[in-house]
Amino acid sequence: MATGTTYALVGLGIGLIFQVTGVINFAQGDFVMVSGLMFATLRANGFGTPFAALIAVGVTTVIGALTHLLVIAPVHRAGHHRLMILTIGVSIVLQGAALLVFGADAHFALEFSPGGSSQLLGVAVARQYA
Repeated sequence: MATGTTYALVGLGIGLIFQVTGVINFAQGDFVMVSGLMFATLRANGFGTPFAALIAVGVTTVIGALTHLLVIAPVHRAGHHRLMILTIGVSIVLQGAALLVFGADAHFALEFSPGGSSQLLGVAVARQYA
């Protein structure tokens, strides 16, 4: 359920970006990856959940704004095909940068609220997903 919700939010983000800019941004998923990796790394290093989330979203917002200013805006009159190719390039750069910064190992965020699972209509739901 939590994975599906995440995919739905990413899909909404892709749709929103397309409606606003008219460009299919192939780097959208990579922005989510960077934010998630940053959040998990900050939580693993002792930052609280709200502070880690705020930093991760803030840094990702700055990366998105820089992408627009440095990549999209200078060639905004280019055709849609060229803009899509540019966002694929941004995707490749973000993946490479994330590999250098965070490494190739899996990262997992600590639970938001520790404790046992809750019962919802007879189904056990872990607090991480409640």
